[in-house]
Amino acid sequence: MLAGLRPSAAADAGEPIAIVANQNCPIEDISFERLRSLYDGNLTELGGGQQVSLGENTLLAERFYAVLLGKSEIKVRRNWIRRVYSGSSAVPPKTMKQTDEIVRFIESTPNGICFVEYGKVTEGTKILRINGLAPSSAEYPLK
Repeated sequence: MLAGLRPSAAADAGEPIAIVANQNCPIEDISFERLRSLYDGNLTELGGGQQVSLGENTLLAERFYAVLLGKSEIKVRRNWIRRVYSGSSAVPPKTMKQTDEIVRFIESTPNGICFVEYGKVTEGTKILRINGLAPSSAEYPLK
């Protein structure tokens, strides 16, 4: 069972952003480019044909999208609106603000991924490496 995330009222600007997944998620590592393509709606699968379910931590969204996509949160939302109305198979991220809501989403969604502050992740949560790098690495790309 997923142990959960430590609660936080706001994102610490210096804290790395971890990508967390369900314990049964088939991958351990994701490339920065693949993660970018998932959150931009260009890809819909984690790999092996399995549809991804994206989560969005609204407390971190602005910083996450700026680092990952080089876009503001509002531009990302507009992109998703265009995709939905164009008939794309990509599904926008489920927005969540509360830590317990993120934990429930991850626990109940086998191919779910979401982003959280690294310092708020507990031992029972599966953290995906990015390009082989853990959030504790100095070269980790989501800082």
